[in-house]
Amino acid sequence: MKKTMKRIESNEDEFTKIKKNEQNVIIRLNDNDDNKKINDKEVIILVNGDKSLKKKVKQIRTYATIEEVKQTVKKEQLGYKKKDAVDYDNLLKDFKKADIEKYGLLSIEIKRKKHIFKKVLLALIILVLLSFSYKLANNKIAEFKAQKFYEDIDDISKQKTDFVFVEINPHLLLNVKDNKVIKTTCLNKDCKKIYDDLSLENKNIQESIDIIYNVSKEKGFDTSKGVNIKTTGKIEIEEKTHIKIEYIDEATKNEIISKIEDVDIDSTDNDDYYSNLWETLKKDPDYGKLYSCDMENGELACYLTWNELSSNANPVAKEKKYSEIKYVLEKFGIKTEAKTEFGFTHYAESFYIDGKKFDGKGLCDTHMVPTSDPEATGFVGTDIGYYNDFSHARDGKLYCITLVKEPYGLNLLNPSSIWKRARVIDDPMAGYIKPTYDENGNITVTPVN
Repeated sequence: MKKTMKRIESNEDEFTKIKKNEQNVIIRLNDNDDNKKINDKEVIILVNGDKSLKKKVKQIRTYATIEEVKQTVKKEQLGYKKKDAVDYDNLLKDFKKADIEKYGLLSIEIKRKKHIFKKVLLALIILVLLSFSYKLANNKIAEFKAQKFYEDIDDISKQKTDFVFVEINPHLLLNVKDNKVIKTTCLNKDCKKIYDDLSLENKNIQESIDIIYNVSKEKGFDTSKGVNIKTTGKIEIEEKTHIKIEYIDEATKNEIISKIEDVDIDSTDNDDYYSNLWETLKKDPDYGKLYSCDMENGELACYLTWNELSSNANPVAKEKKYSEIKYVLEKFGIKTEAKTEFGFTHYAESFYIDGKKFDGKGLCDTHMVPTSDPEATGFVGTDIGYYNDFSHARDGKLYCITLVKEPYGLNLLNPSSIWKRARVIDDPMAGYIKPTYDENGNITVTPVN
């Protein structure tokens, strides 16, 4: 025989609070035989006019006085907030005082609905906060490691001898180590006329350049074109309008030396320095994974090892890859800037070389090949899956580079040499054909004859 569920009448206020899960204890007079027969875990029907609710009983309790109810039942269980006072007169208005004293009271505690959504939302918020904290902590650790690595490499770099060619009218070659001049070589007759007035050894490069310029000016040489400097390494020189610096690689240095006649040049190599540096880099856990090095024309060059990131890659994969780029660049002292999009950070959105900002926008977003149009002198954009092209515009030209070795790679150990390696487009828009996209959103490669 099917068991009949017990029905309990409820007023509008009580019914609404229970329906909203705001109240879960019902107070009744303990004079009703049906109420006395309600058991724990039993299902009851709460009725208000033509409305009804099925509720499962959690616990039944009896009280001799209203004072016992006040001591046992929490106000929140009766639908009140912590800051509110319980209106017991209104709560017991349907019961006579004499009946309460005679029969006592009964509390029916019903099971609350579990706030699954709220719990899931809370869990998600906690996970997001933990993930954010974990990411923040990892970023801080990575920044600390990158800074420590750069300081170690910077200390080793003090062993390197840099070649600084200085041209005014007198032409000189300065051998520089740890930003100090260790040797001066005259490259033309005008230099020999002022050589005895220079005394540059052990002076820092900034002071040395100032001395050369001022002495040349005092001796009547033409200094109207300022000082042109070509250097194989980063030198600490204050920016001045009359000083122009060009950063060159070892190959360019050797080419310059080969054209100088009748001068005995100390072409001291840096084999020991590069050997020591290379051995140190090989001990780095990231070596061979995120970057690798090799000798190029007598110079150690290091490049990022990744070269492809599909445009369809998910944001998490992209963020991981870009965070690795940021980490490696900053390990070698290259400042980066971040860009956040839809909650994900593209760490290598831009970076700086010699104070000039390179970014991933513009025509260098895609690899380019010469157009077959005879009327055009520019390039046709094609996307072959690479997302490491960066550009810098100056003097009406676009300097395009990539972070990997080929074809215009950024040497992490000598980033300033990028000005010699960069692909230069005189007129970025000439011959440029706007790419078309396939149904997957990928750029369609334009064939070139």
